[in-house]
Amino acid sequence: MTDNETDPSDLQQSNRQTAINNLRDTHAVIERLMNKTYQQQDVTASSALRQIRTKVTALLSDMENIDLDTFSGREGTLEEFYDNEGRFIESSTGLLKTAEDALESGESVDTYSIESSVDTLEKSFNNRIILTKKHLQEYEKKRTESQSRKEPGSSAPDAEPKTESSAWLNDTTKNYASVIPKMYNYINILEQKYTHCQPEVSNNGDYLGNKTWKVDLLDYGIRGTVKDGAFKIPLVFETYWYPLNSVLEAAQFVQSQANEVGKSQYKSLCLINDVWDDKIKEWVKDFVHQRMSLFLYELENDTLTYKDKSEITERFEFWHSNTIFKAPIEEEIKILIEKMEYFTVNDVMGMFGFNTKGAEAYLYDLMKKGEIIDVGLDSPKYTKVKHREQ
Repeated sequence: MTDNETDPSDLQQSNRQTAINNLRDTHAVIERLMNKTYQQQDVTASSALRQIRTKVTALLSDMENIDLDTFSGREGTLEEFYDNEGRFIESSTGLLKTAEDALESGESVDTYSIESSVDTLEKSFNNRIILTKKHLQEYEKKRTESQSRKEPGSSAPDAEPKTESSAWLNDTTKNYASVIPKMYNYINILEQKYTHCQPEVSNNGDYLGNKTWKVDLLDYGIRGTVKDGAFKIPLVFETYWYPLNSVLEAAQFVQSQANEVGKSQYKSLCLINDVWDDKIKEWVKDFVHQRMSLFLYELENDTLTYKDKSEITERFEFWHSNTIFKAPIEEEIKILIEKMEYFTVNDVMGMFGFNTKGAEAYLYDLMKKGEIIDVGLDSPKYTKVKHREQ
């Protein structure tokens, strides 16, 4: 099987791990090269190798951080994806070989060639094509057409049902005349809500109201992303059409999505269907993952299915429901401020689901706005600022 016949997701994951392994090996070789330059008393080469080692360490950290994938890369076609993945893995292998050749050579270490190879790898890493659902749909279409050519008159195997979000458009066995308006109406509701509301509490209780909230429309879906600075993405909400036909198929797809969530990230995923199989809904009610919540939205009944009695799913349910409005914490905390002359961090934690750090960050924002003041002596205790009447 050639690269162009390989599932893009599998190829990307495989190439990434290969490049990470090659970089780790390169780092070890550079350490040995530094020992070599010490023995040769080549101070200039030793200094250059230290700088190269720093660049390799930084690049390795970037490759290991899946959260950066949204920022490192560019848009492109499926063909460009395969071409750039090839260059990426080629530059990774080339760097390791250049370093190993320098170690085996009896001559002075050619640090220029090694540094150039590092720069080439970094460039190819940042020049990768960002994989999208459109690429996967195009790959699936080409794979199906290829199977049809190999077996004239036959269709794709029943064991691999089409589940890509565009497959339903070509399904002539179902009448989606009533489903399409419902789906777009639901997505439009989410877009309106995401435009006017922002998540303020993370899965672990951190305060998010001071972070950047970005909304993107997908093919038959929507994504809301909380960004902390230039690179960190602590929380993602995704809702899109993705019918699944069995518990096995659902478990495999959902697990693949969960595996893509970064270690310092959390995803709340909602899959849309006209009607969900009862067995799949029962499975979702028991779904547990440390970095992902799962919801099913059923258009016919206008209902959400998720794991109940879960603090996180109950907290995020609003972001996948058709409920339009949610009062911001600033509105709700006015009740607390008016009701209690004095209140503490623990009061705010209990009311809004913050952890200690999140509550303190939120109260600090309120103090900066001049809404409250800390009057505690030994420990923080807050009260409403008494504004002078004009």
